[in-house]
Amino acid sequence: MVLILAPRRRLVPVVALFTFVFVLLFLRRSDGYDYGAHVPPSSSSSSSSSFFSFLGGSAPSPQPFPPTSERVPFRNSSFDWTDVDQHFPIHSMIPLPTGRPRRRIPRIQHDFSPSFFRTTTTVTTTETELEARRAAVRDVFVQGWKTYRDRAWGQDEVGPVSGEPKKNTYGGWAVTLFDSLDTLWIMGLKDEFYDAATYAAQVDWAAEKTRAEGGGGFNVLDTTVRHLAGLLSAFDLSGELALLRKATELGDLLYMAFDTPNRLPARWANLNNMRAGTQMAGDHDPSAATGTLALEFAHLSQLTGDPRYFDAVARVTRVLQRTQHQSLLPGMWPRLVDFRNERVDTDNAFTLGATAGSLYEYLPKMHALLGGRDPIYEAMYRRAAETAARHIVFRPMLPSDAAHQREEEEQERGEQTPIQPSRPRILFTGDVYVHDERIDHIPETQQAACFAGGFFALGGRLFDLDHHLDMGDQLARGCAWAYDAFPAGVMPEVSTLIPCSRSSEGNEQATDTASADIRSKKSRGDEKKIGRDHRKALEDGSGSGSGVHLDECPWDPDRWAGEGDPRLRKGFKNVKDPRYLLRPEAIESVFLLYRMTGKEDLRDIAWRMFQATVNATQTPHGNAAIDDVTAHQGGTNKIDSMESHWFAQTLKYYYLIFSPPDLISLDDFVLNTEGHPFRLGI
Repeated sequence: MVLILAPRRRLVPVVALFTFVFVLLFLRRSDGYDYGAHVPPSSSSSSSSSFFSFLGGSAPSPQPFPPTSERVPFRNSSFDWTDVDQHFPIHSMIPLPTGRPRRRIPRIQHDFSPSFFRTTTTVTTTETELEARRAAVRDVFVQGWKTYRDRAWGQDEVGPVSGEPKKNTYGGWAVTLFDSLDTLWIMGLKDEFYDAATYAAQVDWAAEKTRAEGGGGFNVLDTTVRHLAGLLSAFDLSGELALLRKATELGDLLYMAFDTPNRLPARWANLNNMRAGTQMAGDHDPSAATGTLALEFAHLSQLTGDPRYFDAVARVTRVLQRTQHQSLLPGMWPRLVDFRNERVDTDNAFTLGATAGSLYEYLPKMHALLGGRDPIYEAMYRRAAETAARHIVFRPMLPSDAAHQREEEEQERGEQTPIQPSRPRILFTGDVYVHDERIDHIPETQQAACFAGGFFALGGRLFDLDHHLDMGDQLARGCAWAYDAFPAGVMPEVSTLIPCSRSSEGNEQATDTASADIRSKKSRGDEKKIGRDHRKALEDGSGSGSGVHLDECPWDPDRWAGEGDPRLRKGFKNVKDPRYLLRPEAIESVFLLYRMTGKEDLRDIAWRMFQATVNATQTPHGNAAIDDVTAHQGGTNKIDSMESHWFAQTLKYYYLIFSPPDLISLDDFVLNTEGHPFRLGI
């Protein structure tokens, strides 16, 4: 109204101001920075982004990069791998994608701020309680870190039972130290951070590895996601240039693993073979071993301006894209891949668990890291996630809460009472084995596959797939439910559940029909037709006999009596590997779902998980893996192992879920598979 009554000459500056502001709305997420520079320039104020948040803008501007610092001293390694000629040189470089994406990256994190247009989520935990929970997590971290600092400094791991160093679990390059750098910073342990950063920035990759392995080799995947990623994320948070320089040294060493005839990396890189040019990609390697390098190498190119690193992993991505529909389960890659011959049809096993899971995890994360500028990752995610949703994800058959509580009462009274279904809406992931005439869906779930909740949720957020976000929520809650299902209060490595009957969606009949049709065609010798029909059944799910059960399948007490283990919580068939190895995947998904949805009950779930985990694993020297989760917390048998992911991921996710949501915001960072945050918007 004021604008309408104002004189025209007053309207000009007002209109100009609003025009300028709305132009910024489209420009606020920059295309990048001068890729010839080693460090992105620090930005100033981000006040405009809060204005756009007030207006309901899709995603805030990334937080400014920290000022660069040279507080940490740097020392060169004794060998420079850039001096070694490539035996299989490339002739054209795949550059980092530039320009404007077809679609802007949306807001990933739930908007926790109040405004006239939205309300905050219901707060169930006070700030005092949250502060106490953060302090409890930090105390557990500090106890384990102090043991490592005092008893195993520079070694890979310290034994939480013996208190003795365990040097070579990851090659002798102080993996606990490198993996803990960003956690130290995030928890505000700055003195400890600078002690560790000073050690890390002076490691001699050549000398240390020669001493540790006698001039031998190292695991490319582990070194990339732990050591390289630890350095990159610590630089992103602190701005310490020495850490980026040390990361570049390591990147040059790791780059040599790609010097093979087809430019796909060796899984186990040997220093002598690197020099001689005799390395080859594996012909029976875990698909994740080669498929989980992209985030780290791409970010190293972003920070250094050197396109070699991105080119290396982009070539892997192109092979994965080309072969995605050539596997026995089109849309997914098997556990084991022949990277040497670039074939994905030599293995019939498919999973989101160990050996394969992190390959899928990196598809939406690479889309976010590159600002959506390369559409290949969205396309690959959609195909893989839809296939996994049809074939890998399943709903367990569970009694309703009311049924569970009333069963003993009914037995005592000898009567039947009507029960209203009130079952938890939870999902799990299993395994698939593809055969010539059938597909076996195995409801065997791994704790390593619990990352799937965050995987589907992130894809749902990035690509506007609400059903994926909902699936992610149910998967995250499924793993949290499994923690509560065992006496130790934590989930086992591998367990089998009783799935909902596939006939509840009519798929069992479809599977029988498809199998009969295949047998009929086979008897007529129509092999090509069999192949086409089998592939179609796999791709459209008509013969899968699986898929996500959206209905609430009925509880079948007779089926439970025949298949279930009466020593376990109803729903479980058996426990194949009862250990708990301090894994982070369950709390990772709970944390990510909280940050994406703002559902406050997830914080209370996380607190129960944390308390149970600590009670079951604590020792005088830290926290130990345990050998059997079916034992009660006070009676768990401890294994003398405290792997670095306890510091890098498990405790970090517990700390972050109880922290203010702007600490490592999902709109500012993407976390690699080892929990290391990489800054977005570069």
